[in-house]
Amino acid sequence: MLPLLLAAAISSPTHAQDLVPVLISGFEGLDAASVPVAMELPELLAGVLAGQEELELMQLGQAPAIHDQTASLYMEACPDGQVIGCTFVVGEVAGAAFALTGTVRKNAGAPPPVEDGAPPPPPELMIELQILDIEQVQESLTVKLVYTADIANSFADTVPDMLNDVVEGWVGQVVDIREFEPDEDLEDQVDREEAARDLYDLEGELGEVAGSRTHGDLTTAPRHEDRAKLSHKDLLAQYEGKRNPWDEMDLSSKEYLAWWNSGWDYNSWSRRFDGRKGQLLVRAHGGWGLNPTHGLYWGRVALDEGAITQEAFASQETLTGTGLQLGLGVGYGITPMVEIELGIAREGGQYDADIRQQNADGGLTDRRLETFPQGLLHAWAGVRMVPAPTSTLRPVLGLGAGYWMGNDVTRHTDIPLADLPVYAAPHILSLRGLAGAELRLHEHLDIVLQVPLHLLLAGTAPQVYDEDRGFIVEGYEPGSGPVLAGGLQLAVQARL
Repeated sequence: MLPLLLAAAISSPTHAQDLVPVLISGFEGLDAASVPVAMELPELLAGVLAGQEELELMQLGQAPAIHDQTASLYMEACPDGQVIGCTFVVGEVAGAAFALTGTVRKNAGAPPPVEDGAPPPPPELMIELQILDIEQVQESLTVKLVYTADIANSFADTVPDMLNDVVEGWVGQVVDIREFEPDEDLEDQVDREEAARDLYDLEGELGEVAGSRTHGDLTTAPRHEDRAKLSHKDLLAQYEGKRNPWDEMDLSSKEYLAWWNSGWDYNSWSRRFDGRKGQLLVRAHGGWGLNPTHGLYWGRVALDEGAITQEAFASQETLTGTGLQLGLGVGYGITPMVEIELGIAREGGQYDADIRQQNADGGLTDRRLETFPQGLLHAWAGVRMVPAPTSTLRPVLGLGAGYWMGNDVTRHTDIPLADLPVYAAPHILSLRGLAGAELRLHEHLDIVLQVPLHLLLAGTAPQVYDEDRGFIVEGYEPGSGPVLAGGLQLAVQARL
């Protein structure tokens, strides 16, 4: 009997049925020397368990497809270190009650001594066989044993009895790998924490896996920093004339290369690669801007000695000025990198009213110069593009149209002189561009630094009433209206 490292717990029977569906899943070789053994273990186990009449055995070739991909290919494409999670996915789809899977690796112990001149012995391999309870989403039993040439007999002596005990509920190391509690073995704790994150990522492939979830976060997903980087040329050469993995994974060769070189496990990368597609994005921003938020009404009335109006002049114009901004935007992702967006903001400015009366000798009376704070409504719509959706820090570009709705003078004060006109509130249209960057804080939360720039197209020209009879001494020449506007904004972005 080979040495077994077992942890057992006694409980009452939990499964009792005539035929128990059991999936024999794939095994993962953790190094080059282990891969051949990992590939032969499923067939070996199938042969060992073939005589168990109470079991309904299922191998990967008999399991249903996972998203139009065979179960065998799904396990082949399983990210490094996620064989347990992949088996849960296949087992759930296949309707299995239990599953066998595990890993094979070189034994970390010291190699045996070798006589001088003798060839070195093959590396000693350690098999970690795991029995999973698919229905309860639990790892029921873990067995560690050393691989030998007599492994078939060792399996025959041990595996059927162990599996039967797990099925009957008499033996098992029952741990929900997504709800583990810290224990005294730090190495086990770290392993289970990684497995918990891996399984959460894999649930995205299935859509539903029984049991409670610990919500994951792409900022903490494991990465394979030591994964060798490939060029596109090397990748195509490696699979020339062979079945390639990117077709099986429904990717282009360049998308597959981007995933491989990223170091992320596939499911974490694919969720990042999906970027904005299908997401509702809500952004709340604050900032400072130089915008067409200021206004000026300039009016003069010239009277003769009999207090009869001889001439009137009035103008209303829009000016650019600085002010604070608060706004809210909503976007919807139509591709991983592109969204359509709508937004509204209140932007601070001021309105000046300079209205005076000129008497017969040219002097000004009834001096009336006032300044009023105002807030203008600013709305916009457009397209926002964010390249590199898999990156933590991403550039932001945008193009669209903006609209400001201004105020007329009567919104702030009355015109005391009847000869002066009241102009309608200005409405301003712009071509809106955007540049900036967004930083991922969490799978559902980003911060965005953005600089909107506007080319003001319409509605900025001054409105002028001028009788031009030569009586008004103090003249005023309105400007041509503002042309450019912009700002600096900091936003918090939620992805729903």
